[in-house]
Amino acid sequence: MKNILEKTFKYRYILAAILFAACVFVGINGSSLGCIAKTFGHEDTGVLFGVSRLIRSDEYGTFTPMTFAQYLDPSGRFPYFSTVMRGDVTDAFITYGQPVMSWLMIFRPFQIGFLFLPISQGMAFFWCGRFIALFMVSFEFGRLITDDRRKISFLYAVMVAFAPAVQWWFAINGFVEMIISAELSIVFFSKYLKSEAGDSLYLLKKSVLALGIMLSAGTFALTLYPAWMVPMVYLILYLIVWQLKEEPYFINSSGKAIITDIIILFLILLIIGFTVYTVSFRSTHTISAIMNTAYPGKRIESGGGAFKHMFNYAAELWYAKRDSSPFYNVCESAYFIDFFPLAHILFIIRSIKNKKLDFLGTLLFVLSTFFFIYIAVGFSPELTDLTKMGYSTANRALVVFTFVNLIMLFRTISLKASKEETLEKRSPILAILLTLAIISTAMLVSRSINPGYYSIKMLAVTAVVLGFIIYGFIINDSDRLKVVWGIILAAIMIASGSFVNPIRIGVKAVTDIPELNMAEKVSEADREALWIVEGAEYPVTDSLLYKGIRTVNSTNVYPDLDRWKKLDPAGEYKDIYNRYAHIKININDEINKARFKLIAPDSFLVELSYDDLMTLGVRYIFTTNELSPEHYTKVDSEGDYKVYQIN
Repeated sequence: MKNILEKTFKYRYILAAILFAACVFVGINGSSLGCIAKTFGHEDTGVLFGVSRLIRSDEYGTFTPMTFAQYLDPSGRFPYFSTVMRGDVTDAFITYGQPVMSWLMIFRPFQIGFLFLPISQGMAFFWCGRFIALFMVSFEFGRLITDDRRKISFLYAVMVAFAPAVQWWFAINGFVEMIISAELSIVFFSKYLKSEAGDSLYLLKKSVLALGIMLSAGTFALTLYPAWMVPMVYLILYLIVWQLKEEPYFINSSGKAIITDIIILFLILLIIGFTVYTVSFRSTHTISAIMNTAYPGKRIESGGGAFKHMFNYAAELWYAKRDSSPFYNVCESAYFIDFFPLAHILFIIRSIKNKKLDFLGTLLFVLSTFFFIYIAVGFSPELTDLTKMGYSTANRALVVFTFVNLIMLFRTISLKASKEETLEKRSPILAILLTLAIISTAMLVSRSINPGYYSIKMLAVTAVVLGFIIYGFIINDSDRLKVVWGIILAAIMIASGSFVNPIRIGVKAVTDIPELNMAEKVSEADREALWIVEGAEYPVTDSLLYKGIRTVNSTNVYPDLDRWKKLDPAGEYKDIYNRYAHIKININDEINKARFKLIAPDSFLVELSYDDLMTLGVRYIFTTNELSPEHYTKVDSEGDYKVYQIN
């Protein structure tokens, strides 16, 4: 067994590459696009394992159809500015981060597959590539923070890759890319600082590592989601400080080496600066439009009010089975399973026992405390502005808080104990009492949010599972990690995360929908024509994007003010349509003026007459309703859906 593990470790990158290639060849992905098929009354085909999740509508209802639209855009494949989304010129790069034919894609490496592969293999490249990379990078980062304790590093990688926060947010907002680039940049930085000047390949190695750091930094920057980026930047900066302490740069480096590094740093900053400038220049209008919307607009928070949610790991083990959480929806309440406050308690105990503070552990403890105050209490307006934490809500910061705690936990259990007896030998009763205190607090707090969420059986199973895991963390040290405990911990984490997203082959669940194929057939005669989806709600309103059909009321990721001003020249309804929005359109030929109604912060209804449709330049209507032959001619139908052409 030991020999097998050694060979697996030695050839881990080759094995990962083979697995990745096999997944791409077969076309494996984790999309819940089968929910679109179900919406039209058809079966979800191609699923090997798991189920499509209705709650992941931002993936199968917005992100994925936009990707299909990039393949099928009438103006050409993968344009920076789509003509399909919103049925108008739409920034595809900055909104929902779609693949575009541009050198900028070096900072979105997992979407490069879309540019040269069929959609099925492109989806596999995106989904499987990100998961495999996340696991492998987390393992290497785990080795760094645990001083190369490989078993512990493997468990760390499992707990990151299968974390609820990762799995429930897997496809959108660039969260996986954010974690990968943050961890990878520190791994590269560590190797960069350790590079020896005497090596004949010294300059080449440093250049390659600097390139890796630059690509990681650019990838992180282009995730473009400040709510997670701001707290993650704090973590990255703290880890950089740790590495500079581990490898005192100015002490260990010669003057020549420092000059070389300054030149390399300048080139990195120059490339990243040019990248940011390019995106900012090309997307100036988009950024301005987003920042000036009624929703989400310039959202500034002050934190506070989420203390109870820190104990949510008691429920997160059940998310995939229940498809719900004790509060919010299951995605909004998905974090890393960190067993708070276990990491803090173990860090204090280990520091007292060893009579010294671990530098990294101390940095993480301080950072975690900083986040704790923001999440539980909140900051003053001045401190919010100073720290820039206002760009992150308490709930989004909580995701990074639990990630920091997880890193601190694995760092702490990997530290070598002093020559004194371990906690287990000195006081097993204390370990048991500490375990009981943590699981009791977690379950009582979580249950207080929603008592009806837990059955008696769930409470009992949760208590046993958490008790076993937490007790194992307390009594273990890096020299004798319990094999059985490690296997069970890994199995529980994998089980809780692997059931979140389905494992499917290909994309036939949407490409074979008869109603959409009917619409596609009609659109082939006029690819430039403008369509609306009438009488239906999201995600049906985005379904025509799967066929590359220009749709007015597909999700407006930022408002098309010029379009709506044609119907509302006085701006009477601007607060309603000036937002990120899913748009429902009803035809009402009895009105003489378009009517707008806000349904939710991200959704509105607009009633349009025949004249309004003519004003907007709409040519086709996709609907389940019967429309008047006076103004609309039925072109084709399939199932309950019909396509009308405006006379």
